[in-house]
This record gives sequence, structure tokens and C-alpha cells, in this order.
Amino acid sequence: KAIKQILRSQEKDGSFGGLMNTYYVLPVLSMSSLVNLSIERCPKLTEDENEGLELLKIQLGEKWNISYS
Repeated sequence: KAIKQILRSQEKDGSFGGLMNTYYVLPVLSMSSLVNLSIERCPKLTEDENEGLELLKIQLGEKWNISYS
């Protein structure tokens, strides 16, 4: 029942009402936790960092700066 309610709140672009909401919902939908997600390995990127940054700059919508220490 809870998963159905979460999925009903999903927007057309795939998000759940914002970056932080989506960040916390995705592990729930994958029956995982944020700790498990840190273990996953992403496939090798086909673009370099500069190309990725340029693509990010042209995306519409609010952008947040996040720093990891």
C-alpha cells in the first residue's frame, strides 16, 4: 500500500517532487537503503567530466551544489 502511494506521487519526469524527495524514495523502491546504494558500482562513463558539466548547465530547473567531505 505504501509503495503504491509513493508511485502515485511520481511526476512525469520520473522525480518525486524534488531532488531530496527523489533521493530518499529511490532506495525504498529498490528495496534497499542508502548504505546499500553506496556499494553499487556505476558503469564506466562515456563522457568526460567537462562534457558532463556542460550537459548539466543546460538542464532546466533548480540546481543545488553538494559537497562531500
